[in-house]
Amino acid sequence: MKDRRLTLTLGASRLRLPQFAPTVFLDKSTWFWKLDLSAKIMLISYDVLAARPALLREPVRKTLGFTGKVIIDSGGFGRQSSANARQLHDAQQRLRADVGVVLDEIPLLSMSKQRQEQVLDANLRDSRTIARLPRGRMQLEVVIHGTTRLQQQTAARELAATGIRIFGVPMSRYSQYRQYAQGVDRFLTARQALPRSAVIHALGCGSRTLMGLLTYFGADLFDSSGYFRTATYGKRLDPITMCVLGKPAGKTECDLCQTKQRVVKTLSQYVRNNLLETLKEATRLRCACEHRVLDEYLRERLKKTALRTLQARADEIDPQRQVVFYRAPRREN
Repeated sequence: MKDRRLTLTLGASRLRLPQFAPTVFLDKSTWFWKLDLSAKIMLISYDVLAARPALLREPVRKTLGFTGKVIIDSGGFGRQSSANARQLHDAQQRLRADVGVVLDEIPLLSMSKQRQEQVLDANLRDSRTIARLPRGRMQLEVVIHGTTRLQQQTAARELAATGIRIFGVPMSRYSQYRQYAQGVDRFLTARQALPRSAVIHALGCGSRTLMGLLTYFGADLFDSSGYFRTATYGKRLDPITMCVLGKPAGKTECDLCQTKQRVVKTLSQYVRNNLLETLKEATRLRCACEHRVLDEYLRERLKKTALRTLQARADEIDPQRQVVFYRAPRREN
């Protein structure tokens, strides 16, 4: 069994893992840095920026006034995007993305088997092409698709052979509809076919419960616009008051975990509330990984029977526990 990774190097910076990247739009109520919130990384889609061509002329950090790391995805659910794979890659570089997601298309269940294979082949072909292009310090991410377990694992192995090291696994449906067991199964199916050094991005995962489970099984990055979507419905995420270490440790992270919510009445206040609670959970998960107490934290955080069921399922998929990361490495004093 291999211990889980704790950091990801992007450019000249190292991010402690896992990290939650809020998905932002041109609606400034999603600009969390304007809401007195801090996140090290964000995700924005190319098509969101392309809706205002003037935004494509300068680095996205300068345009939006954000100082952290940026993931730019295709944002068009595949080839509905306004750019082809090479155009998107060039735009991501011009916008100074830290991570550029290669253009992908989703093979749908409604498609014929032949059409699904054509879509997967096109995704692989584009990934191979883009992987050979100059990209400076920008890292590439490819998304693992498939309607069957075999398609997903084949796609994962073939994409890994391109040399790209960040892999996206779609999780939005499982996160939104609380299909946690199915989400873990989908994640592990892809994870099993990837090298141990892979960085795994759970795409569209904003559920705090699923974030915890997938961290347990090896996820490194999460993103979602769910904090904004639920706010527009007038839904407020309740705070989780647990401390991973049992008591405040007086570290920088504790400042976030102990941040008290403000009065929630307006949309921007709902947005801030929901994003703050999501960022708090990512902080607790980082803390739990670093202090080697992730198992204990999740047992307290979740129902013990549910966690045992998922552990048993993981053992069925990966009986040797060769690719599932359960613990953090010991830290040097």
